[in-house]
Amino acid sequence: MRRSILQKVKQSRAFFFALVAVTIVWIVTAMAEEKNFRENYVLAYDNIDTAKYAILHCDSIIKIDISSNGFSAFNRRKERRKPIRFDLAKIVAQHKSDSVFSITLNTDSYLDTIKSQVDMRGVSEVRIVDEQLRLNIALRERKAFVPDISPVTFSFDKMGGLNGEPRIVPDSVFLYGSHTSLSKVEAIYADTQTISNIKSSGKYRITLNDDWKKYPDLRISNEEINIYIPMERFVEKSVTLPIELVDKSDDAQWNLYPANVTVQLLIPESKIGTVDLSKCVVTASTKECDGNHLTPELTTFPSSVRLKSITPESVQYIIIEK
Repeated sequence: MRRSILQKVKQSRAFFFALVAVTIVWIVTAMAEEKNFRENYVLAYDNIDTAKYAILHCDSIIKIDISSNGFSAFNRRKERRKPIRFDLAKIVAQHKSDSVFSITLNTDSYLDTIKSQVDMRGVSEVRIVDEQLRLNIALRERKAFVPDISPVTFSFDKMGGLNGEPRIVPDSVFLYGSHTSLSKVEAIYADTQTISNIKSSGKYRITLNDDWKKYPDLRISNEEINIYIPMERFVEKSVTLPIELVDKSDDAQWNLYPANVTVQLLIPESKIGTVDLSKCVVTASTKECDGNHLTPELTTFPSSVRLKSITPESVQYIIIEK
């Protein structure tokens, strides 16, 4: 009985090793057989002056059928493929007088060029699937824009504020690209952003919106610009002023409670001794009454002065018929 079991174990081992051997032979035979494999390569185009020319469209992938045994194919898949590169210098030179032109590359004519850039180890045959490669190219034009900085807000330190208008430095940027794409861009805007804690006059860096990038052939001279921000420090001063009624009829008397308001003003520090506050006028329109309240407004004041507040914000009134 024991001998019978040992015999069966030996037979099972022999069968197992025989099966492994057959499998190895089958795998080796299968891997050694010649097979076709398709590989995709990224395309790169060299020696084209991208500052002068814009590539509006180009084929970016080339498909290649490669014949090799399984061992070579397995190793190839583990390798990172380098781009297939084409030199466009001579071809572009033939179109130097054209503003827009197309290039067609017949791949059969470039078979040697392609083979020289493909790993040919274990490869018996190379066949290019794509018969032609196409590019559309345009001579770049230039268009100037004064960036719109209205989306930018400013936050000043303590009692600081703008002294005039911000200036763009430099005063314009340029877009480069095809005439078709440039004609579709009407303006260049700054990104929505805030320049915070401004303590003094000077240049501050802001970014420009990149909406123009939806046209792939366009390039911009500056993606960021400087803004010169003139800053002025202000001094707070209050003045009590009577309310002048406007739009009132002559057949009624309006009595206001209170008749005077306190106006809090911000005066530039550099002009504190020269500003004439006697020219300030507060008015209230009888046509804009809310219930029995009127809203006083500072309607006349020196251009360099800023309004901070009016107290009270509304006044009551009584109308007495004459």
